[in-house]
Amino acid sequence: MPIALSTMEVDTDVEMKEGRIEEFLETAERRRPQLLRMARRMTQCNEDAEDILQEAYLKAFKALAKFRGESQMSSWLGAIVQNTAREHLRGRCNRVFVSVEYLCKKDNEIVEIDLPDPGRNPEENLQAKEMEGILREEVGKLGHVCRRAIEMCVLDERPQLAVASSLNLSVATMKSRVFRGKRILGRSISRRLAARCGVLAMPADHRVACEI
Repeated sequence: MPIALSTMEVDTDVEMKEGRIEEFLETAERRRPQLLRMARRMTQCNEDAEDILQEAYLKAFKALAKFRGESQMSSWLGAIVQNTAREHLRGRCNRVFVSVEYLCKKDNEIVEIDLPDPGRNPEENLQAKEMEGILREEVGKLGHVCRRAIEMCVLDERPQLAVASSLNLSVATMKSRVFRGKRILGRSISRRLAARCGVLAMPADHRVACEI
């Protein structure tokens, strides 16, 4: 540990159970990686996590005489680290972080929650990139009128009212061009995917993609 806990001053007037200090030092050293990871996950900052862990160790060592052994030393230390981290977060402009670790009540072990990755996997990224390429190729094959409407209103996500105004068109005319462009794209992309896959019907996710 960066700080020699054995040199910290405690109230020598308080009698501690035999071996309590040794148990504390051994647990603090053994559980340091998990406790540090817990503090890091709560603060999202390596430097803050180090400071929090050392402050929590200091608090725990000073309060060691009050530890009655009703729970395991590791769970007691984990609770102190969590409370210290929460105190630290309250002082950081009310920014809120959620810990992805908890103390398992069954065996009092520090457990890391396995959160699923909400992002796409490599295969899904490849499919999305391929679909985007097909879409842009088919957009390029549209007539000038429909292509410009799709590019400005759909791909660039500009409001149809603003696009119609910039082109001196009515909103109804712009909506008609966008609708016609989408319908042409849907048909052309459906035929392209069906020919490539050797099927007549597209998968649901591809149909959605073609709807832009």
